[in-house]
Amino acid sequence: MKPILYSHDETTFTSAGLAILSDCISFTVEEELNGTYEAEFEYPITGRHYDLIQEGMIVGATHDDSGVLQPFEIYKRSAPIDGKVTFNAHHISYRLSKAVTLPFTATTLAAALTSLASRIIGGTPFSFSTDMAATGELKIEIPTAVRAMLGGEENTLLQVYGGEFEFNNFDVILHDRRGEDTNVEIRYGKNLSDLTQEIDESEAYNAIVPFWKDSSKATIVTLPEQYIAHDADADLTMMPLDLSSDFNKKPTVAQLRTKANEKFEAGKPWTPNETIEVDFVALWQTDEYSQYAELQRVHLGDSVSVYYPALGVIANSQRVVKTVYNTLLDRYDEITLNQLKETLADMQDQSVTDGMNTAISDAVKLTLDSVRTSASGSVTTDANGVANINSLTSGTPVGGTVSGVEAYISFGNNSSGSRTARFTYADGTPIAGQSLSVTIYSLL
Repeated sequence: MKPILYSHDETTFTSAGLAILSDCISFTVEEELNGTYEAEFEYPITGRHYDLIQEGMIVGATHDDSGVLQPFEIYKRSAPIDGKVTFNAHHISYRLSKAVTLPFTATTLAAALTSLASRIIGGTPFSFSTDMAATGELKIEIPTAVRAMLGGEENTLLQVYGGEFEFNNFDVILHDRRGEDTNVEIRYGKNLSDLTQEIDESEAYNAIVPFWKDSSKATIVTLPEQYIAHDADADLTMMPLDLSSDFNKKPTVAQLRTKANEKFEAGKPWTPNETIEVDFVALWQTDEYSQYAELQRVHLGDSVSVYYPALGVIANSQRVVKTVYNTLLDRYDEITLNQLKETLADMQDQSVTDGMNTAISDAVKLTLDSVRTSASGSVTTDANGVANINSLTSGTPVGGTVSGVEAYISFGNNSSGSRTARFTYADGTPIAGQSLSVTIYSLL
């Protein structure tokens, strides 16, 4: 879609606004789970309506392939370079950074949201809701910026109640979890075109030394055995674990040990950070796969699986934690997946640091190439499931589908240099001696 320019005080975003920014060169929206939600766009200084684009104005744009328009407030522009200016815009929810709530105390999430909405100085156009029935004491003792108390170091909604935020126009929704578990697979020979893997053990450790201290630090509780290890026979790498915020009064040694074990097993800090970068064909964005789009589509918070057996990569239940959406092309430029793991800081106070960014490990980054082609036709396989696909690709084949068959495809060249594809069933058995109706995706 073409982004729409609105005035600073617009609240409905249902009209054509002040102008449609038809000469926009690029427009992307980056959204991260409990984190960044921003837009960036380029506009030529000779473009239509350029003179209307000012800091403080609002740009309406789609942020994912649901087509729902979201408002972004322009806060920065670059100097012109080669006749183009880059603009940056926050989601409208960032206005809560400049709204202040008066002190209040709540013992449930529902009460906290009700108090928050009523205690914002000067009122607010924002609404606050949740699908959670969480309890816990939230005590705001001084006037506080609203967005800072949504998620941050301590004594925030995320720290006390957990959850995952959704910002939809002026609605702030704290979900128990965003997204859903899907059956989407990113698999070599189907829609996975490239993959690199990196394992980092620099932040891994396999033993903790838990302790509790009172506010004066005069009393400290530790374990008589001193530490808890994941594997007592391994070379130990240790980290201290401060559990002072987990108890309202001095715990017994048994209580300290139980809490430490719970956090240690939940965080699994002995596992290394595994980074997997893959290129894949987003099948739901292709015409050939349109009838299956809803089965293949993913959004922020959804979980998918990545399979590349040749490299020993079988990554189940990887969640979509970040998206970069190309508004002009109506497609994702980038999708980042991971399995969320608690860091030491998370284990100690469940805080979400760096302005609501959850610590990420086991990251899987999906970069969607902008130049792809596809071609469909019939091929006949030999006794090994191999067929010539020269007529279906003029570039580098990266994936494909077979009509009516759950097939996996690998690519190569025969002795004469022709492009070939080997078709197999899920168990690896060749699809031999058959005429197949296939679609091949290629990079130019």
